Amino acid sequence: MSLEKVREILSTLTQLRTDFDKVLLRLAEVVPEIRDTVLARIYAPVDLEDAGDAYILRMDLPGFDPSEIRVRVSEDAVEVIAEVSEARRRELENRKYVIRERIVERVRRVIRLPHRVNPDGARARYSNGVLEVYLPKVSAVKRVELVVERQEGT
Repeated sequence: MSLEKVREILSTLTQLRTDFDKVLLRLAEVVPEIRDTVLARIYAPVDLEDAGDAYILRMDLPGFDPSEIRVRVSEDAVEVIAEVSEARRRELENRKYVIRERIVERVRRVIRLPHRVNPDGARARYSNGVLEVYLPKVSAVKRVELVVERQEGT
């Protein structure tokens, strides 16, 4: 297959994805209950890297302030909630947009982890629109040998 043909196919796929996203956004306007889920799927891509003794989660969250992002970590999942503050929401509504595609005001994602992590050792940072969460894996299962005591009368 020629490089030109591959480019043509990729261009078609990109256009299909754009059209599909627009349909999802229109559906989200009609069915408000699914709005957050639709927006999260379209606007909050996630990478989960296995770094050996830890996972590193990276999530694109452009336009948010670090104070607007909450990260909850359990042994088997990470929940990220980002929500534009009311003051910033009003500020955005007062702007005169010619085109407005970056309309994410709230994102909620739950990412299930393939291995247990230690929530107490987790840490998060936000830079240039990317949230990065460091998730140390639970160390190997500790094994101890018990001494069996003799109970009197048996």
